[in-house]
Order: sequence, then C-alpha cells, then structure tokens
Amino acid sequence: MTKIINKFNVAKYNEKINTLNKIIDTFNDTISNFSCWMDITPALVKELIYNPVKTHHKYLSFEKIVQYRCSEYEIEENDYLNPEHHPYCFSEIMNEMKTVYKTLGKFYELLPHIKKAYGSLIYLKDENSYKAKICKTQNAEYHIMQQCAEYIDTDYMNCEV
Repeated sequence: MTKIINKFNVAKYNEKINTLNKIIDTFNDTISNFSCWMDITPALVKELIYNPVKTHHKYLSFEKIVQYRCSEYEIEENDYLNPEHHPYCFSEIMNEMKTVYKTLGKFYELLPHIKKAYGSLIYLKDENSYKAKICKTQNAEYHIMQQCAEYIDTDYMNCEV
C-alpha cells in the first residue's frame, strides 16, 4: 500500500509546536527549582514525571527549603518560626515557595503531554549537572509534521474500473 500526503494541517502543527514549546519552558522552570539545590539527573527527571507530588515533597517541601535557607544564613532550624528575627531569610523562603508552587501548577497541567513527549520529542541535555535542561530532540518537529499530514492511499487511484 502506498500513501502520499494529500493535505497538511497547519493549524494542528502550530498548536502542537506551541504545546511542545510550553512543555519545554515549563519543564525547564520546574527543574531550575531543583537545580538550586542539586544536580539534575535522568533519575530525578523520571521521578518528577512519574511521581511529581512525592518528588516535590521529598526535595522542595517547606521544611526542606527552610533547611537549605537557614543553613545559608547560619540560622538554627527551629528559629525559622521567628521571622521577625530573620526577616530577609524568611522573605526568601516565602518567595521561593511561591515560585515552586506556581511552577508546580503549570507542570501538573502539562504532565500528560510531558509524559508523552519525554524521550521522543524532548530529552535532558547536560545531565548530571546544575546546567541540565530539557531540549527538543533532533527529530521532534519532523515527528509532529508526520502527525499533521493527511494521507491518501494511491493504490486505489491506480486501479482500473
């Protein structure tokens, strides 16, 4: 059976490319929250994709961020509950939590698309470093083009009636 492209759905292509770009931006924003505190590894990325709530709680819960920030300011862990004594540190903790949860919300919205795209349309570049980021695969746009092409079967066109 031979098929040829009959039409190309430009609107569908543009929508899929826009979604892909949103996925990449959102995923990179999400891993940048983690890269402040640790290297980004393939294992961490998979953990984020397949168990995002547990992963965020494990590494970016309020308690964890307090531990990270208090150690930077040499504040005893239990003293963070007295924000009037350490207003700058407490303010940083609150700003970081706001950023983490805002990004997390966007990540959850796109999670079904992220699961489908990871490995085929996007991948982790510079893994095992704080500079790691999500990028398009070399063939991402080609795969999307294939999904947006409308084909016809040429075998029936060659048949005599």
